[in-house]
Amino acid sequence: MIDMIEANIEFDKREKQGKEENKNSEEEPCASFALLSKGKNKKRAARQFYSLLVLRKNKIIEVSQEGHCADVKITKNENFANGREMVKI
Repeated sequence: MIDMIEANIEFDKREKQGKEENKNSEEEPCASFALLSKGKNKKRAARQFYSLLVLRKNKIIEVSQEGHCADVKITKNENFANGREMVKI
């Protein structure tokens, strides 16, 4: 799960760097739960969401949601580099 989040964040970072209007933006790159769970069945998506909660509890990632039923944005937190050792999901 951590690998998927990291890959999604790196993709978001490259995409933002490629856009002219975002070159001066200080917006932090983030992953999207909708993209991470795209094409997965309900059981797999539920397991991924539970994994997000565990990673958030251990301060490996930070999650935010703008509104009810909106996409969950995922960003790296203070323990992201040590996440694999801290949690075995």
